[in-house]
Amino acid sequence: MQGWIALHRNIMNDELYFMERFTKMQAYIDLLLLANHTEKTILVRGIKVKVGRGQTAYSNARLADRWQWSRNTVSKFLNELEKKKLIEQQKSNVTTLISMLNYDDGKKVEQQNVHQIDTRLSNRTCIKLSINNNDNNDNNDNNDKKKEKKHTKKRNVFNLETILSELEYPNEFKDVISTWFLYKNEIKENYKGKMSRQVVVNNLLKFSKNRVNVAEAIINKSIINGWKGFFELKEQEFNSIPYSDVEEKTIPEPPKKSDGGRVHIDLSKAWKK
Repeated sequence: MQGWIALHRNIMNDELYFMERFTKMQAYIDLLLLANHTEKTILVRGIKVKVGRGQTAYSNARLADRWQWSRNTVSKFLNELEKKKLIEQQKSNVTTLISMLNYDDGKKVEQQNVHQIDTRLSNRTCIKLSINNNDNNDNNDNNDKKKEKKHTKKRNVFNLETILSELEYPNEFKDVISTWFLYKNEIKENYKGKMSRQVVVNNLLKFSKNRVNVAEAIINKSIINGWKGFFELKEQEFNSIPYSDVEEKTIPEPPKKSDGGRVHIDLSKAWKK
C-alpha cells in the first residue's frame, strides 16, 4: 500500500484520541502533531522558551501523562527515536525541546488536491505518512494545548473523599491517610485501584502498630525526604514518639507482680482445735 493521507490536528479533540494507552506509532504521530508549524515563544514556570518550527516543548512527565505510559518508558522510546535519527532532544532544567528531524521533508498540499476530508477547512497543511516509519512528517497548525489538558484532566480525576470512603481504617487515622494520598497525587504517583490503596493503609497500620502519632511520623519522614513509599521506623525512633491522648486512655495497666504461682495456706487456722 502506498500514498499518504491528510491528517488534521482536530483529531486530537476527539474523545477516542486519549481513550486508551498509546502505542509507539500513536506516540510518534502525536509528536508530529504537537510540533510547531511556526516558531513561537512559550512560558514555562515563568521562563521564556523559544520553540522553533518542527519542535515541541514537552517534558517526559507530561508525555507520560498524555500517553498513559511510565516516565521510564517515555525516556526509552525517545532515545530509540533519537538513535533512528527521527528526533533530537535538547534537555534543560526548564523543559525538553524535541525536534522532529524530518519535519520539513513533507510538502504542503493545497485544499483542491486533498480528498474531501472536511470541505470547511481551508489552507490546510498535510502530513505525509508512508510505509516506512522513518518517513513520517507533519506540517499542521500549532496544537491547542487547552483542549489537550481538558482530556488529560478527564482521565486523571482525583477525589479524596471517594477514595477514603472505599477503604477500611480506624477513624482517628483519617487525617494521616489523607495526607499520604494527597502527597502521592501531588507527585503524580497515584495508586491504580482500591486494592492497592487498601494494602497501603494496612501496611501503615501495621508499621505504626495502630498508633496515630507513629503513623504521622512515618508519613512526615517520607514526605520530607521525597520518598515514593513509607517505611517502618527503627525501634529507638519508634519508642521516642509519645502516645496521643486517645492512645493513653487505651493503654492497659501493667499486670501486678506475681509470687511465682505459690499457694499460701494459713497454717495458724489449721492447727486450731
